[in-house]
Amino acid sequence: MKSGEGEHLYKGVLFLCALTVQKYLSYDIEQECHIMEF
Repeated sequence: MKSGEGEHLYKGVLFLCALTVQKYLSYDIEQECHIMEF
């Protein structure tokens, strides 16, 4: 595998992680706070 392909894959994974975090943050911040209290 070329280094360019690895970098592209890495950026793709970071992008997916960012989308997941964004989804969770916009999901329900209030519920998130309740989970943090436990």
